[in-house]
Amino acid sequence: MKVFNTTYSNFLKRALNMHTSQNQAISENIENVNTIGYNRKDTNFAELLPDLNDNKGINTSHDRHLGKLHYSDSWSDNNENRKVDLTEEMSSLSVNQLNHDFNVKAMRRMYDGIRAAIKGHSR
Repeated sequence: MKVFNTTYSNFLKRALNMHTSQNQAISENIENVNTIGYNRKDTNFAELLPDLNDNKGINTSHDRHLGKLHYSDSWSDNNENRKVDLTEEMSSLSVNQLNHDFNVKAMRRMYDGIRAAIKGHSR
């Protein structure tokens, strides 16, 4: 059904997948913090959000909208042969959890709006 398969809902679903993948990578890094020879793992977000890669940015509809991502692309740096820093991993885990929670709230608002429309209520 088109109501549940919109561009916005697909974006939210992919963003949740992105946060889940990042959380798994961070968890594995924390698990292996004391493993000798273990190299830090990270997530390749280019494969999770391909339409952002194809457009080389985010399309905006108004000149006051943000034209660039407002966070750094630290995951796209060359992280090969990097050792695990527990403080950095815990910080990344916290930020990832906040982003995930925000995304879940956005999905909940979207589905609450659909539910209200089906019941005939206005928000």
